[in-house]
Amino acid sequence: RRRVGELEAVAEVGGLVTAGGDLQTTLDTLARRIGEAAGFDGVGISLYNAEKQELSFQALFTTRPMQLLEGRKGATTRLQESPLLQQLLRDKQPISPPTGGGWRDPMLIWPLLFGGELIGTLDLFSAQERSFSAEDLSLLSILADQTAIAVQNARHAAELEQRVTARTAELAEAKERIEAILASVGDQVVVTDLTGAIMTVNAAWQQQTGYT
Repeated sequence: RRRVGELEAVAEVGGLVTAGGDLQTTLDTLARRIGEAAGFDGVGISLYNAEKQELSFQALFTTRPMQLLEGRKGATTRLQESPLLQQLLRDKQPISPPTGGGWRDPMLIWPLLFGGELIGTLDLFSAQERSFSAEDLSLLSILADQTAIAVQNARHAAELEQRVTARTAELAEAKERIEAILASVGDQVVVTDLTGAIMTVNAAWQQQTGYT
């Protein structure tokens, strides 16, 4: 039964790779499904900003409300202040923090890698001590790889949407400037496309021709 649940989680996480949802929704869903599949009491997802050299705690799933973990949301860890983050960037391998376990610190930090570069981490919390079998580690590796791809795709989609929004605003502003210029010209002005079709006219042309 547990194996079936794991396979379902892998399938759902894999589906998020091409789902195209917004980044925060993607992160929340990933944290929940990974927690349910791998049997952790808490799963956090942090994203790494290489330009700012900091790790930001973005999403959290817990099996029960935990104020200690809830307070971590939005918290950032700076590279120069964190030996663990420095180790993750250097080795790109999972880490078991020496103080890990319980609810204060994750018992396992799994790097999220895309193109060989660190883009974030899975922070895995367990209220009790636990060991990991080869199957457990294999499952976590698959989920981490899928998570990294889903996160990167969601990031790209968000960046593309921002560029489209910005470009649309630029075009609208340019159109308004052109219309203001045409309205201020006393001579008749007709703007056509390459085929000769009329695109726009100014007020002077409309007044002289009677067309609107």
